[in-house]
Amino acid sequence: DIEIGAGLTGAGDLNFTAANLGTDPLVATIIVTPTFTNDGVSCDGPTESFTITVNPTAQVDIISDSFVLSGELTPSISLSSQSTNTTFSWVASPDADITGLVNDSGSNSLIPSETFYNFETIPLEVVYVITPVVNNDLAGISCPGTTYTYTVIVNPSASVKSIEDLIVCNEDSVSVLFTSENTGGTVTYAWTSDIEIGAGLTGAGDLNFTAANLGTDPLVATIIVTPTFTNGGVSSDGPTESFTITVNPTAQIDAITSQVLCNNEVTEIVEFTTQNTVGITTYTWTNDSPSIGLLATGNGDITSFTAANLGTDPLVATITVTPTFTNDGVSCVGPTESFTITVNPTAQVETPVDQVVCNEEATTVLFTTENTDGVTAYAWTSDIEIGAGLT
Repeated sequence: DIEIGAGLTGAGDLNFTAANLGTDPLVATIIVTPTFTNDGVSCDGPTESFTITVNPTAQVDIISDSFVLSGELTPSISLSSQSTNTTFSWVASPDADITGLVNDSGSNSLIPSETFYNFETIPLEVVYVITPVVNNDLAGISCPGTTYTYTVIVNPSASVKSIEDLIVCNEDSVSVLFTSENTGGTVTYAWTSDIEIGAGLTGAGDLNFTAANLGTDPLVATIIVTPTFTNGGVSSDGPTESFTITVNPTAQIDAITSQVLCNNEVTEIVEFTTQNTVGITTYTWTNDSPSIGLLATGNGDITSFTAANLGTDPLVATITVTPTFTNDGVSCVGPTESFTITVNPTAQVETPVDQVVCNEEATTVLFTTENTDGVTAYAWTSDIEIGAGLT
């Protein structure tokens, strides 16, 4: 009276593959009519009936895989089926490095909560293979169905690799790339800085900024990085990692007083000073007029020397000093400072022509010099009085 895979009518013995695509047992009543034939005469006999019950294939209702953190309690799973009279058995198979599994099998409709631990750097799995069975108590038949797989993915703790401390100069471009040993998900990073060095006090992702230190001492910022691992919509923070970024100040040199001297006069010592502290400031200098008696280049303070100018014009030497600030092995060059050393020539007077004049004759003597670019004045004395005085 119903289709179970053999058709609705037929002759001879029954040979077929039972079919039940539904969720409930199918009970077909089979009515058999016998026919006896002899010498061409056929005689039907009384019918006989029996039933064939075809149980449905057992199935498990869909279960979404679970993503959990290492050390987090997994959800308990209640197994169900559209097929009636379905029972379940299951077996749990964890990855080799998963620990914490207590219930590795069961013959019930509940997969209990567990606390799994994953101390590796990648997500690990616990796979549950569930076997459903449809039971027909009246017929005493149990029909196992297709196995179903449910997986618990255990995410690892997030990590960030150790970062070396940095020492940079003011206005340097700084780039710090954060990396992790984690794979199989996405790792993001958040960071904080305890002082402002040009990057701000908080941020996300890698550090890319221009270092800033407008003071005279090094600035040491402690950066704390927090990694977050995300997989399957589940995120977890890992242990923080800290490092320091030291921003050295720009090297600085105080203004230097220029000097003006005469030929053969001894100069004053030139001592360079700075407002920078904590580190060491060194100085290099260049001289554009070595003929004044000073080398063309040098390091450190300029000691006294005898100024030289054998010409007739003043010599003006421009000394350009470059400061370098060094702290923890990192050197930062600062803007130059210039000053001058002017060496005046030795005063000179041209020899006047001797004169012979008469008493009461008006007489003029004009003094001249080869010196230029300045003013030459003359003082004179006479050993006897001839009308001009003695000085």
